[in-house]
Amino acid sequence: MGILLVICAFLFIGLPFLIGCGTKDPLTHEERAWLMQHAGQITINNEKGWPPIIDTDINNYPIGIAVDYYRLIEQKLHFKFKLDKLDTWTNIIKKLQNNEIEVICEMQKNPERSKYVLFTKPYIEIPNVIIVRKEQKGFLALENMRNMKIAVSKGYAITDFIKNNYSYLHLVIFKEETGCLLETATKNVDAAVVNLAAASYFIEKHGITNLRVAGYADYTNALCFASRKDLPLLNRILEKGLALITQAEKDAIYRNWISLGLEYKPFYKNRRFWIVSGSIFGAIITIIITR
Repeated sequence: MGILLVICAFLFIGLPFLIGCGTKDPLTHEERAWLMQHAGQITINNEKGWPPIIDTDINNYPIGIAVDYYRLIEQKLHFKFKLDKLDTWTNIIKKLQNNEIEVICEMQKNPERSKYVLFTKPYIEIPNVIIVRKEQKGFLALENMRNMKIAVSKGYAITDFIKNNYSYLHLVIFKEETGCLLETATKNVDAAVVNLAAASYFIEKHGITNLRVAGYADYTNALCFASRKDLPLLNRILEKGLALITQAEKDAIYRNWISLGLEYKPFYKNRRFWIVSGSIFGAIITIIITR
């Protein structure tokens, strides 16, 4: 027992100095002690099948944007999460509420959820975008899509946002974002409104070559780490871990998973606009001079 106490004391006092080969531990002694006390017990769970935010590889191992972020936190704070098997969103929420898990790494903050979890600051913000076929030219915004059939996903926050703010739009509800994109590609609907990350992933995965981003839907998914409300130290630790992730690392994650972008150019960057404007201006000057 005496030897065990000596070892524990050594780890508590010495570990912060050993971390990072002599660099200062970003955690306080209290935070580091808590992390050591709960080594191997901080269970993180993720939603099943929400690529590229979270998905699994051929070996059923988690991959995705959120996974890249929590692995960086592990690396920078020198600890490991305990991974729970991927589950449905409903089950994950129940597990967190029942204290069966400690962390969800891809939750969007809202007042209702804030009643039972603590949120970090958002670590990534992903816009929802309007997807159309490439044959349809120009820029689109929700307010000028009145006469179009628009594919959206059932139960998604963006769908509720459109219903509440653009009730006059003709929405066609699909089970998931893949269906929205495929139906748009095959001309069964005029457009789809989906998360940019999901659009980029599914378009590449399914080899869909006739779609493009035509505009933004004025609603952004701001993803946070959510943790048990009775563990404020864990929330602080997660915040510090995220703060250590550099902008270069964030950019690399974004580029690795999201490749689509808005193809529309503002009118003043369009060569044709300046040619036509110049011609009109020249004609007006000619008329004024000859009068």
